Amino acid sequence: MNVLHVTTDSFHSAVLDSQVVMSIRHLRKYLPAARAGVLLMCRYDEMLRRDYPIRRDSLRLGLLPSPLEVNGPLMPFLLGQKGLLARSLHGAVRRMFPGGAPVLVHCRGYRAAAVAARARRFDARIRILFDVRGHYLDEFERGSAPRGIRSPLRTALKRDLARAWREADAITTVSTPLAREMDRLFGARRVPRAVVPGGVDLEQFHYSKSARERARSRHGLAERFVVTYCGSADRWYTEPRSIVRAFASIRRDNDDAHLLIITPNPGILEKVLRSEAIATSDYTVTASTHGEVAGLLSAGDLGLLIRNDSLTNHCAAPTKLAEYLACGVPVLISDTVDDYARLVSGKDVGVSIAYPLSDTAIIEKVRLLRQRLRRDGERYRQHCGQVARSHLSWDRLITHLARLYAQACEPNDGIDRG
Repeated sequence: MNVLHVTTDSFHSAVLDSQVVMSIRHLRKYLPAARAGVLLMCRYDEMLRRDYPIRRDSLRLGLLPSPLEVNGPLMPFLLGQKGLLARSLHGAVRRMFPGGAPVLVHCRGYRAAAVAARARRFDARIRILFDVRGHYLDEFERGSAPRGIRSPLRTALKRDLARAWREADAITTVSTPLAREMDRLFGARRVPRAVVPGGVDLEQFHYSKSARERARSRHGLAERFVVTYCGSADRWYTEPRSIVRAFASIRRDNDDAHLLIITPNPGILEKVLRSEAIATSDYTVTASTHGEVAGLLSAGDLGLLIRNDSLTNHCAAPTKLAEYLACGVPVLISDTVDDYARLVSGKDVGVSIAYPLSDTAIIEKVRLLRQRLRRDGERYRQHCGQVARSHLSWDRLITHLARLYAQACEPNDGIDRG
């Protein structure tokens, strides 16, 4: 099996390590004979950063023995560059996978899939898996594109999405609601399909009682009820004030509560904490790297996963849930994250709460959770870790992907092209 993972994620994003590199590593573990590579399309300004060579080499080391190629568009996917990128993708396929066997191009996002659809004109061996990561149209409408060019950008987005959807030989979506939305917008496809959210690497994220105790002692949290928020302060997904106010509600009913925030945006959240008059002794904010996150999450008693009420969030599947659970941390999740709110309730790994959040509901839900932790603490944390292993780990998810890869590479005369 030949697999080329194509992504347009930021070259310096932790997503590359936790999702792209990890999926390749687990594919090789699951199918040792598979030949796999990565083509990364990034902006030239990222390639001009001083730390670019270090980052590139670290990615190559992480992928060994799989090859890594980097291609930098001048302006991402504007001004007819998709044709040039398609030629680049075709060249990468020829260099990495000589011969006549099919090459499964796993396209992370619509941009990569639109480029792959064009590249197939030059190489009939290419098979396309369209990995749909979010509700791109809703994200666009909620974005900040300049008013003067919003209309042509929207038209181009719809055209690329339609082509990526129509040309795909297999499709994954991160959630069931997202699959329904794509069917509604672009028509149901009779191709191999699966719901495959972001996975967690259990070698890095896992529950250990001793690791938990060390983390809590190291940060002076041994006697505190540690409420953890891990994520960005991006208002597209989470209003920072909602996180802080949820903690304030918890703190009113729990004198020992402490908020541990792990974020790439510490300044934004610290400003909100001050404006909400949260005592400095009641919170810790850190901008730790992805490699350090697992150790910090282990210190938590409760993870916050609160999202705004938007179509983007109803279709989302935040990887943070998998990381919380793998580290033995149950969650308080808003019902705006449809699939995961159902999973949390159904698998008993935390509590789901209606959005917008009310002070009374938060206090009631957290009381129930603390009672469970007091009664079954160690056993409950191990249960959370087991649910992550069974449903959200790369060890589990790679089996779904490998099946789709194989199906997409079968003779495709019967493939529905829309």
